Amino acid sequence: MRMMINQNTVDLEFPPGRVALDLLRGEFGLTGVKEGCREGDCGACTILLGRLHDGHIAYHSVVSCLLPIGDCAGKHLVTIEGLTAPDSIPSSRPSSKRGRCSAASAPPDLSSPSPPGC
Repeated sequence: MRMMINQNTVDLEFPPGRVALDLLRGEFGLTGVKEGCREGDCGACTILLGRLHDGHIAYHSVVSCLLPIGDCAGKHLVTIEGLTAPDSIPSSRPSSKRGRCSAASAPPDLSSPSPPGC
């Protein structure tokens, strides 16, 4: 399955039922995503999830401890490391217009049609 994590496009084989928190911390060492309650209540594991919608990438916050990896295919996951990286892609950051940016300036993998179910 292919997705973007911060500024990196990744192809991975990870059990689709596992949660994004485990992938981000365990496989990619992104420890800015904290493990707290593992029930979605505390918000310590919050990330931004971007998906193509009406020609724009729409971002919304999600708790990664409840987000199945299978739901991340074709999407852009942004952690605190991705928001603060000096070489971050400006077009991957939400714009001030309702958290969207133009698909024309989007990272290449997100400007293509989303997989079914997105």
